[in-house]
Parts: sequence; C-alpha cells; structure tokens
Amino acid sequence: FQSLAAGDRIYFLSHELLYVLDANAGTVQKKIAPPSGSTYNGIFELQGNVYLDVDGEQLLMLKGEGLVKSQVNPAAGEILFIHNLAGKNASLIGTSGDRLFVYQQNELREVVLKDADYLQRNALVSGAWVNETLVALGTLRGGVIFIDPATGTTQEIINYYTGLPDNEVYALLADQSNGIWVAHEYGFTRIAPFVP
Repeated sequence: FQSLAAGDRIYFLSHELLYVLDANAGTVQKKIAPPSGSTYNGIFELQGNVYLDVDGEQLLMLKGEGLVKSQVNPAAGEILFIHNLAGKNASLIGTSGDRLFVYQQNELREVVLKDADYLQRNALVSGAWVNETLVALGTLRGGVIFIDPATGTTQEIINYYTGLPDNEVYALLADQSNGIWVAHEYGFTRIAPFVP
C-alpha cells in the first residue's frame, strides 16, 4: 500500500511485510516482518534513515537486517506524514491526533498551533515545508493552512472561499519555487504563497 525510494533502495510496504529492493540489481534483498502481533501502518524517510510506523509501537528504524526502536517518538497517534526540509536538518511530522512536530538536531518539538481548533475541526491529512519559516498543512474539510512553525501562528488559509476549487485536500507537495501543489477532487491547484 506504500512505497519509498531512498538511496539505491526501493521499499515496498504491505501490512504484513516490508520488501527491500536493490534498485541497481532489480532484486529483492530482504523481507522484514513487523514485530509479532503487529502490522505496518506506514513507511517514511526521516533525515536519511527509513522509519516504519507499527501498530502499538513507536516509530521503528530500519537498521541493517532488522528494526530497532527509534529515539523519535511523537506518541500522538498514527504518523500521517513526515516531510524533510531540503538542504536543512529539519523534518515536519504530522499525526492522526491533528498534532504537528518539528524534528531538528535530534530534538522533537511540538508546534503549538494558535488555530489548533480549526485544524481539529477540519482533520489534518498532509503537510509540507514551503521554506524555513512557512509550512503548508492540507486538511480533509478546510483547505490548506499556512503556518509559521516557530510560533504556530496562522499566516493564511486557502480554501473554497479564497480560490481553492475544493476544501478536501487529498495530498500536497512543495516545489523548488516555494509553491505548493494541492491534489483535490478537481485535479491539481498550485498555490504561490509569496505572490500577492
């Protein structure tokens, strides 16, 4: 149900197995099962390492031939996304509890949102860095919220009333020009937060 390309490896994830494929040889190198009685929920890259979200566990890190407990543990529900800031040692982590964290210099810090009730009413689904001072958060019912990750203040909300064709965001992605691509029922919309 999920895949990830990192370095010269491609990872394919089902609820029961992680397949590690050597991209150069095109062969499966190993298959790794989750801890007994658990299932995989997601696979993420966090600052060059591969992490797996497992039922009833904290994030587990892929190391060598197996999984080890990670020092990164938001403990705030299932991980929805991890987005790494290009060129910086900072990662944005969003959880199913509508909570947001920044992982930087081996420290996990929760972003206390000033409009947390808006996010909870509209359900967080996706997030991405725009730059060091701006993060875009996609919601299920409220469009896209732009926040300052240092202070948690809302900079702007882009929804149906401000130009987005649909409030239900399926996914979002940042581009190299500080723009955000939003996937919704009607296709894709590009938001340029720094253009008036």
